[in-house]
Parts: sequence; C-alpha cells; structure tokens
Amino acid sequence: MPPPVVRLRIRRHQQHPWIFQGMIRAWDKAAQPGDWVGVVDKEGSFVGHGFFNPRSQISVRLVSFDPRAEDPLPSIAEGIRRAAALRRTLLDLETRTNAYRIVNSEGDGLSGLVADRYGDAIVLELFSIWPLVHLPAVEEAFAGLFPGARLFLRADSRIQTLEGFRAPGERMPKGTVEIREDDLRLRVNLSGHKTGAFLDQRDNRRFVRELSHGKKVLDCCCYTGGFSIQAALGKAAEAIGVDLDKSAIDTARENARLNKATVDWVHADLFPYLRDAKRHKKRYDFVILDPPKFAASREELKAGLDKYFDLNRAALDVLAPEGILVSCSCSGVVSDEAFLGMLQAVSTAVRRELQIFRLAHAAPDHPFQINCPESRYLKVVFAKVE
Repeated sequence: MPPPVVRLRIRRHQQHPWIFQGMIRAWDKAAQPGDWVGVVDKEGSFVGHGFFNPRSQISVRLVSFDPRAEDPLPSIAEGIRRAAALRRTLLDLETRTNAYRIVNSEGDGLSGLVADRYGDAIVLELFSIWPLVHLPAVEEAFAGLFPGARLFLRADSRIQTLEGFRAPGERMPKGTVEIREDDLRLRVNLSGHKTGAFLDQRDNRRFVRELSHGKKVLDCCCYTGGFSIQAALGKAAEAIGVDLDKSAIDTARENARLNKATVDWVHADLFPYLRDAKRHKKRYDFVILDPPKFAASREELKAGLDKYFDLNRAALDVLAPEGILVSCSCSGVVSDEAFLGMLQAVSTAVRRELQIFRLAHAAPDHPFQINCPESRYLKVVFAKVE
C-alpha cells in the first residue's frame, strides 16, 4: 500500500535556484506524526519521500528521492549504514578513537536524528518524532553495525514540546564510560551536555596541544577538561580550567588523573573570574573560549553576538602581548562572517590586532550537506594577538 501523500507549493531559492523550498498545500488526513509520506508538487509531480509531522517547524523531512521507496525501513537502514561507513572506512576513525558521531542529522540525509558513539554506548539525540515512531527499525540498524552496543535516547525538552513527543525516561542515558582520542583518555558522563561530550572539538583539542608548549594556558568554559588536559600534555608551563558546572569540574579532575596531567581546576562564574584576573593584573599566554550556545534562534542573534563580544573583550584584557586566542561559537545561526565581524569589533574596541592563522570547524565526523549550510554550526578561530 503506498504511503500517504503530502502536496507542496514549491518555489525555488532566489540565490540558489537548484534548491527548492515548499509550503504544505494539502495532505492526506491519514498521515500521522512520524509517518513516511510521499511528497508531490502542486502539479502532482513526484518530489520525494520523507517523514511527516504537521505540528513541526519542519513539516516534512525528505530522506529519499526514489519514487519506488514506499517503505521507510530500507531507507532508514541504508542511511545509517552509509553514515557509519563514512566514519569507519573513509575517515578510518576507529584507528584513532572509539568515540565519534555516527549520524549527523541533515549532514547524513537523516534529518532529525543524531547518533554519537562512546565505546559500547550509542546515544541517539532526537530532534524529530520519526526516530521514536520507527524505533525498532533504527535499533535494528545500529545493532547490525555495532553488535552488543547499548542504545540510549535523549531529547531536549524544548524539542519534545515543538515536535510533540515524549522521550521514554527508561531509555535516557545514564552512567559513565571511558573513551580514547589518540593517547588521550576521558571519562564521559552520558547524561552530561549534548550527548555526553563535545566530539566536534576533537581535532581542535589536538591542535591546542601542539601550540601549548611553555605557555600559561587559561581554558574558559572547560567542561570536563578536554582542552585543558591537552594543553598540559603539550607541556604547557601552566594549565588552568574554569567552569561554573561543579560536576563537570569533578569529572575534569578525574580525567586529569587518568592522563597524569597537571591542571589547576577552578569552579567559578567566568565573567567575574576574568574581571578579577584583570584587576589583579594576571596575564595568560593562551586563552581558550568555548562557551555554551549564546544564540539558539535568529531572534536571539543580536543578543548572542553581544555576549560573544563581551566575553572576547574580557578575554583580551587578560591575554599577554603576542598571546594566542582560541574563540569558539557553537551557535548555528551565527555565520562565519558574523563571528569574524564580532571579533573585528572587539579588536577595534581594545586596539589590539588579531592575526587569524586558522579558522576551523567541527571534526569530519560532523559532515554537512551543501544545500543545508545551517548545519555547519561550529566556528573555532585561532588568532595571534599583538
């Protein structure tokens, strides 16, 4: 039996005519949230197959453009298989780490689903109702690729409200696991931020290690200590990690012990900490800023950029001449250009020149599709400051 049909009123993107955008014109009333549907344009021509949710801001998440794909299960299985193959075969990540992103939502053609591997645990983060509706097929696909793995589910409360579902409490992540990144060992609390750790910063953490020799390093918003510990392992003269989350600092201490690294951990609110450091004329050779998301939507963009400005300005007040600034933003609505513009404004305000020698993004297990640039969310600027 063919799936229900959703009809769209389609228009082409003004700047990118190969991209089309559609508004729902009508849909088969048999279609329920999370159902697999066929999508046609107003003339009745086939567009694709995808997952439907009339209450979502993204009403149809297209997955297949094959008119024969009337059953969602093969598309789910194939999408997850291809995503895992990219990490295992092309990127060869398992020679370096046992923790990586297996599925990156739109970046892997499975909009609404993120899957992160932490050793024998796989955490699914749901941004749509469909993975819950089709959970047996999702579980079967992962079980075939990662035999014996424990599968957990999590979803932000805001997403659950917007998408109209409730993640089952008994499937929520719990406990800790130990992961490795090259020679770095880290304990991960599976119920921590994101899906437990910031896997997207793996390569940037490694680069910080290469730059840290002999430097006094201040890691702001250090969370569980990835940047701080890499700096210490890179023979920093001193490494200091600051975070407001007491449980994260406790885990960071454990991670430092695991790696035989010496780091001074500080449980403190960052802005007062930086103001106090300025007042006492403390100076650091290397300052890392990896704050939480300051702008979650376009409505928050200006306020978010103002917060980034204030934080970076405060950091430059304690950065020594010829020091290194690493400034990060995980806000997807903040473009590279907007973030660099903010840094230019900071440079002008404090009259210090920023020489950018690297503009980095998420690790390659976080791919994005060229027709969905919004999913290229992470920006990491490495700059020498006179």
